[in-house]
Amino acid sequence: MELKWETDEAGNIRLPRLIGYQSGVADGEMLICQLRVANSVDEFRAGGTALQWAMSADQGRQIARQLIEAADQIDQISKAPPAN
Repeated sequence: MELKWETDEAGNIRLPRLIGYQSGVADGEMLICQLRVANSVDEFRAGGTALQWAMSADQGRQIARQLIEAADQIDQISKAPPAN
């Protein structure tokens, strides 16, 4: 399945900011999460989006690994010497 990104009228990928999140365990067997996203905290308070979902422990570990790998890539890029 190909990932289709939501874009604006100019073709730029829409990237609202992560305003907050929560995670926990439901019924001792599912990892539950809530991500709150909006372009600003004020926008969220005025009706921003909160995505809630449940996943298995293995899915949680896989997402965590991928997020850590992406964060490590950002760290490496930001520490790289400027190109001449």
